[in-house]
Amino acid sequence: MAATCACNPTSYGAAHEQSATGRAGAAFLSVGPPAAIAGVSAAVLHGIPGVNDSGEVTLAVPATGGATCGSGLIVQRVRGWPERSWTTRGGLPVASLADTMIDLATILPAGRTYAILEQLLWRLLTPEQLASRLSRGRPGSAVSRRELAQLSDGHRSVQERRVALGMRQRRMPAFASNQVLRDERGSPVAEVDFLWRALRVAVQIDGWRYHAQGAFQHDHDVSTTLVVDSDYVVLRFTGSDVEHRLSWVLDRIETVLRRQAALGRTNSG
Repeated sequence: MAATCACNPTSYGAAHEQSATGRAGAAFLSVGPPAAIAGVSAAVLHGIPGVNDSGEVTLAVPATGGATCGSGLIVQRVRGWPERSWTTRGGLPVASLADTMIDLATILPAGRTYAILEQLLWRLLTPEQLASRLSRGRPGSAVSRRELAQLSDGHRSVQERRVALGMRQRRMPAFASNQVLRDERGSPVAEVDFLWRALRVAVQIDGWRYHAQGAFQHDHDVSTTLVVDSDYVVLRFTGSDVEHRLSWVLDRIETVLRRQAALGRTNSG
């Protein structure tokens, strides 16, 4: 994306007091296709939380396009126009949610896009969708790639990521991901998705990955609590639990962590 310029077409100025959608529509008509709503304006039309309507409208146009300019309308000249991902909102062409998040990384203060991604990822936007729009040299890509890596945190399924995000939002004690539990002889027994080693609590999503037999008291119920050596508590949940009863899953985890802490354990992560 090249440098921006500000525009003030007559038809846009007449619509300046309209709703965000009305202003965006008037701005689009004032410039004409090929053009699309982008930046903060696209974020507002997508309903992205924490992004406020500034009253200005941002339009993306091809790098070789021509648009008359002044104040109140921001024009972004985009290289590789056919490769960009567009959708529609309110009948208007709008940058995709993934492209909008990357653009916001060049506009919002540090940390704001991270907080927004926490709310959007795995609900309205998948990590794969965002990653597919990142490209070397594109403004915002480096920040978005770093924040995506921090949020993904090595979790290997959508269900794991939702649970991890929920635990962070509730400010539960820090956990380690994808850890191996071992028996008294140090032999690997099972791999769990979340582990609080000092609190002696583990969580497994969508069943067990066994490395040996017999070390766990295993209940074949769909959702259950397992106890290892009468000391290590392992909570097991299904993908359906996470999809349909996430609050209940988080409540169960939080209750066990508090109980273990009350028994005199301390958490070292």
